[in-house]
Amino acid sequence: MKQLLSVLLAVLLLAGCSEKLETPTKGKAEVFCDETVYPLVAVLADTFNVLYPEARITVKRVNAREAIARLVNGESEVSIAARAMNSEEDSALSINKTDYKTVKFVYDGIAVLAGFDFPNVISFDSLLAILDGRNTSVKPVLPEKNSSVYEFLKYDIFGGQDIEKAETAENDSAVIASVLKDKNKIGLVSWLYAVSETRLKRIEIGAREQIRAENIYFQPHPGFFVQNLYPLTRLVYIYLAEVNIGTASGFATFLAGNIGQSMALEYQFGPAAVPVKIRE
Repeated sequence: MKQLLSVLLAVLLLAGCSEKLETPTKGKAEVFCDETVYPLVAVLADTFNVLYPEARITVKRVNAREAIARLVNGESEVSIAARAMNSEEDSALSINKTDYKTVKFVYDGIAVLAGFDFPNVISFDSLLAILDGRNTSVKPVLPEKNSSVYEFLKYDIFGGQDIEKAETAENDSAVIASVLKDKNKIGLVSWLYAVSETRLKRIEIGAREQIRAENIYFQPHPGFFVQNLYPLTRLVYIYLAEVNIGTASGFATFLAGNIGQSMALEYQFGPAAVPVKIRE
């Protein structure tokens, strides 16, 4: 009789544990998301929560540096940022013995905005001359130093050097406001903030390396992002540090799946994880 009771108790305990077991579609996960793609990820989180009622995904809007710092410090199982890890962050993860996976999410770009008196096109070298202060007739304005825009330019374009000659503003919206007040300024902002901006024009940028005699210019567009033709294209990454395959992994898979990638295209980002036909 005692053996039977012990067996029944063990079964009940196991059943109770299985009820609490987290799965890719059952459980909770908090996502620290770069503001660059926050509106898209927030909508996809709501969609995931509706499709899987036993899941609860919450999305925190932060800058790129904080999104990655949360992962590095063990405060997040999934973070999203519009830049790659730098060597300092990689080293910290190694010291903390944190294993993580990197998942491609979407392509976007940094747009150059200016008043309507500014030329429609600019060569890549001419843009660099404005950013590094060799051309002082135009003043560049960037979001603050922890933003994904600033850090992408710092590490991808200037090899880790700060862009000391550029003016910085609190965020992308503040950059736009600054350019609107001064016709001698250009602003560099995330594609999310540029795509619906009508008070300023988007400047086409010449290729980083010209392969023909004449200059070729590209406008910021999902098609050019995916093909990496637009010279300020960047890849948005999902960083996943979940020990087991739980709800964080489930949401990351959802973002990189057909629904997530199709919705990304609706927001005019370039799909990075699945092939989606892009119409001009």
